[in-house]
Amino acid sequence: MRRGYGVMHDDAIREGVENGLTTYAIGCSIGASHAFVYKRGVELGLRDRIATNAYVNRAAASRRPKQRPAQRLRVMCKRQDATASALVRRLRARPVDADALSEHAVACFHEAGLTLVDLEDCLGIPPAHAVAAIRRAAEARV
Repeated sequence: MRRGYGVMHDDAIREGVENGLTTYAIGCSIGASHAFVYKRGVELGLRDRIATNAYVNRAAASRRPKQRPAQRLRVMCKRQDATASALVRRLRARPVDADALSEHAVACFHEAGLTLVDLEDCLGIPPAHAVAAIRRAAEARV
């Protein structure tokens, strides 16, 4: 005899709830919605344990350090070439007037290894302006 859709996942739901997973995580693992997992868990008598798991998960999430919005957009990596890092240190030590820089100079800094974030930090040039300057300098070279 064929088992029904809900009964088919009962063991996985019980196991997930006992392991401390949320209904969303259990639903992802069995390919069902979290609402289905919650309803089925209530039918199985696991309502209190599901609520406890959700509370523990929310409490853990509130203790995690918050990520600043701009930080998500940055790609953090280690430079392979030390010359770009040295250039950034020199530019930070002696600020340059961004208005005096030509588009060609911005493109040269970028080719030397400065990222858009470095250009913004050291020279005060917003990334959108830096991208436009780099693009125009590249088009002028062709």
